[in-house]
Amino acid sequence: MEGEFFTKGGFLYEEAQFLLRQEPRNYFLILRAIADGRRRLGEIANETGLDKAAASRYLHTLELLGLVGHEIPVLEPPKARKRLYHISDNYLAFWFGYVQPRRALVEQGMGDAAVEEVKALFPQYMSRVYEQAARRAVQALHPGYRVGRQWGKAGGKAYEIDVMAVGPRGDAIYGEVKWSEAVDCAEEKERLREKALPGLRPAALYIFAKSYRRRGPGCLDLADVERIVDTNGI
Repeated sequence: MEGEFFTKGGFLYEEAQFLLRQEPRNYFLILRAIADGRRRLGEIANETGLDKAAASRYLHTLELLGLVGHEIPVLEPPKARKRLYHISDNYLAFWFGYVQPRRALVEQGMGDAAVEEVKALFPQYMSRVYEQAARRAVQALHPGYRVGRQWGKAGGKAYEIDVMAVGPRGDAIYGEVKWSEAVDCAEEKERLREKALPGLRPAALYIFAKSYRRRGPGCLDLADVERIVDTNGI
């Protein structure tokens, strides 16, 4: 990591800048804004100084290039405006999230210090990647279901469900993703059950973790997810 990402002249340190060198600077600003957590159109526009119409056009181009994607709550219609943008290219997501903010350290020859900072934050990055893999696994296990993430408000309180799949008969599958070890599956399932939304019959509950202290049905680890995704070619 230090040699390629956090050293001047390192291939993966320079590559993101090379890829975007010929593009308008606004693309760079938008990607940096998303990496900094500005995921709604209005937030991106405010952060970059662009008006919403211009920001929307640039985002559309980045989506066509496969560099940016968006998600909407799985219970919302496909064209809903309640969308959150993310950097869909994993290399650029890592570079803008972890390398770009530490360029000053790299330029001073302190790549080792940058690496130590990133090591402490790496579980945060892997949690996002593991969520994506968990949703792919649920899609493989339940073809025909609409799979995604769900967030919103219920009873005046904000909630977020890492993985949710909605079936054709109004049933729902719920999943919680924990990029951590020694997880108690029964405890996590009970917490997840409390998130069940009214009007949708819970058909299954899944917990995704690195490893478990106590395990049971529907408790999947990283090896399980890899096997399911690879077997189904998803």
